[in-house]
Amino acid sequence: LGSLLPDDANVYGLCFGFGEGYRRTYTQAWRPYFDYCATHSNLGGQGYSALLGIAGSIAGHDHFAVYLNQGIGGANFVNGLTRELTMRYRYYFDRF
Repeated sequence: LGSLLPDDANVYGLCFGFGEGYRRTYTQAWRPYFDYCATHSNLGGQGYSALLGIAGSIAGHDHFAVYLNQGIGGANFVNGLTRELTMRYRYYFDRF
């Protein structure tokens, strides 16, 4: 990874969030999660990264998560706005 970034690249961030574990782990109830980071890079300047999502079970033995992630600046050295919509579905055969 060091070869992908310039040697003098420094990125700092201050983050706040809740419920991030629900994005990856089983939960039967529908639960929201959120993460926000204010970032600064000596190459990209000020920026942020924000993630908002919800996760839960559809059929009882599964896990569905959907989230929107948006960011600009900071670690994104070209300062372009990035948006990502992700949906993930898992069915657990060993849950009863």
